Amino acid sequence: MTKPAISIFLFGAMLAAPAMAQVQETAHPADAVKVPPPLSSFERPARAMTNELRERMEAVLRQPAVIDIEVAGSGARLWSGNLRVSRETNAEYSESSRQAFEPCSGEADRESRYGGGHSRLQVNLLAISATEDGAIRYRAVVTWTRSERQCGQVAAQKTVSFEQVATLSPGGSQVLTGDGGLSVRLTRRR
Repeated sequence: MTKPAISIFLFGAMLAAPAMAQVQETAHPADAVKVPPPLSSFERPARAMTNELRERMEAVLRQPAVIDIEVAGSGARLWSGNLRVSRETNAEYSESSRQAFEPCSGEADRESRYGGGHSRLQVNLLAISATEDGAIRYRAVVTWTRSERQCGQVAAQKTVSFEQVATLSPGGSQVLTGDGGLSVRLTRRR
């Protein structure tokens, strides 16, 4: 740069300095507007729950509900019946059996060597929450243990278990499935 260009540049900078200082003096951090970050597509603002709605939902949970239950495993019905469940009292069904295996041909005299079979089924239901429309969320824990054997082999014990949540409106039904062909149909009576 030449000398006249440097002088003009410095002179312009000197004129602008008081104006910039004035702008900096008038801008205070307290006057700044804070803008919240945008909501992601997965977030929604929470709705306020009124006391009346909360009380109505708690009343639904306190009322015992009758749940019809059908349990099946490996294509066969294991149990069907009903249980009464509320928030204060969970419901449980359990059965267990032990018996000798049916002998294979030519094995009748050696059955005790292979032991017997054991079967156990447990169903547990717990009311965990209610929805605004009167449906109830139930936690279902189902465990099925059984012994199996092939002729000439020692028995093996197999256990299938799952814990899932079902949401049932009055008259509503839902099927829960697990491994090993274990399934449970829950139906809430009206």
